[in-house]
Amino acid sequence: MAWFNQLPPGTIESFEQLAQRFLHHFAINKRYPKTASYLFTIIQRENESLREYVQRFSEAVLEVPHVNPELLASIMQQNLKRGRFKESIAGSHLQPRRNC
Repeated sequence: MAWFNQLPPGTIESFEQLAQRFLHHFAINKRYPKTASYLFTIIQRENESLREYVQRFSEAVLEVPHVNPELLASIMQQNLKRGRFKESIAGSHLQPRRNC
């Protein structure tokens, strides 16, 4: 009731407009854009192949706007399950390039 009483007089001209304003104010099922922190929840499952994990992670990335590619690589690496692949890439981004 407090929300309704705070509406400025004359701002609602129809029931449809009232319903739209009500839903806009009280909607609990709104979809909010996900942030990069959401990607930390996408971890490789125990019996999940690397290919399956990369696919699932890639789909999650599409839900997060404007993520730094270096951050993506770091999050993905961190969320891999322990194994040879994770060990082989651990610290790889910290290796300095050498001129050949």
